[in-house]
Amino acid sequence: MSYNADFMPRNKHDFVKVNQIKKLSRNEQLLLLLGLLEWIQDINWPIAKEVAEFLLTFPNEIVSLIQDVLATNDNEWKYWCLEILVKIVK
Repeated sequence: MSYNADFMPRNKHDFVKVNQIKKLSRNEQLLLLLGLLEWIQDINWPIAKEVAEFLLTFPNEIVSLIQDVLATNDNEWKYWCLEILVKIVK
């Protein structure tokens, strides 16, 4: 699954892009989930919480993406996925 990078936030303050994503169709949004998941690598980034809230609107679709994150060596990203996405969805 690939996504159009033009829709992705450009920096950790890019609330404009996050709001534009929310206005896309559900099918268009699905293509962006993987890229958006990267924005919760550090929940202290300004857009991270808003992105996390958006990702939680796709509870079934993000399961495999979270599994991919758990297979990485990025412990901080794993932590935030578990704390912000998995803990809330359960």
